[in-house]
Amino acid sequence: MTLLEAVRNHWSWKGFEAVEILGFNSFGNLLVRSSSDQVWRIIPEELDARRVAGTLAEFESIRSDPEFLRDWDMAALLDVARTTLGPLSGGQFYCLEFPAVLGGAYDASNLALIDSAELIESSGDMARQIDQLPDGTRVRLVD
Repeated sequence: MTLLEAVRNHWSWKGFEAVEILGFNSFGNLLVRSSSDQVWRIIPEELDARRVAGTLAEFESIRSDPEFLRDWDMAALLDVARTTLGPLSGGQFYCLEFPAVLGGAYDASNLALIDSAELIESSGDMARQIDQLPDGTRVRLVD
């Protein structure tokens, strides 16, 4: 399954129709253009997808913003991941084994390698399952 197919199949419940992957980082965060030319960011470690720009022109202006780039690059965690797990192979992302929103730590003990489509699929499915739960609700992960 391609990344675009994974987004369509596992994140469309957020209310956007994905038509193009505009970019991705080493942790599987995706920038996705919707059919209405909005730009969405999928954030697997937070089990979230949010609109970052209402138009492609707006996206062009924010993509060079230093604050956006700092958040996007995840440089400190990327250094830890490379040191701990080595370089990425084709079709892989680094990930948090337990998403941050479920209490997972942003540190070496919680980092793993994962197939890129699998990360988008599993994070979208988990996000949908917990979407309406109040903050602080206990969640049990099962295989």
